Amino acid sequence: MDAVLLNSISKSFGDVHAVHNLTVTVPTGSIYGFLGPNGAGKTTTLRMIMNIIRPDSGDIELLGHRSIAKARARIGYMPEERGLYRKMTIAKVLSFVPPLTPMVMILRLSAGSNVWVGEILASIALLVVTVLVAMWAAAKIFRTGILMYGKRPGLREVFRWLKYG
Repeated sequence: MDAVLLNSISKSFGDVHAVHNLTVTVPTGSIYGFLGPNGAGKTTTLRMIMNIIRPDSGDIELLGHRSIAKARARIGYMPEERGLYRKMTIAKVLSFVPPLTPMVMILRLSAGSNVWVGEILASIALLVVTVLVAMWAAAKIFRTGILMYGKRPGLREVFRWLKYG
């Protein structure tokens, strides 16, 4: 099974051909990057892979599934710009926010969608681990501030440490 399989996908916006007849296979376990100048179709391709926009033609297979929704819980996506996509439903936007992923899965399950209960439990476990690591890091930052300055660091110092190391 390949991680990503793009078969002759194309996407146009009016007269502009953003992606034309692209075929790519990314084997499972490999690291793959898109390089190219502005306007080469990199972002458009990633948005098609994530089902944010649909290709005009061609097929996309992700983690062995033609339905990207089935693979969505196993992948992450961080867009280059902040904000919301205008034509995307709130539930779909929330599915990109990792802490909300368990809740979105439960909502999909209650709506009759096929969601494996193990995926929900694994997602909740990942959320708990993430919170614990964040709490550990925060404790280290505050402890370092106390040891360095003899007092708790203020919010300004914490942001300065995060920004400048």
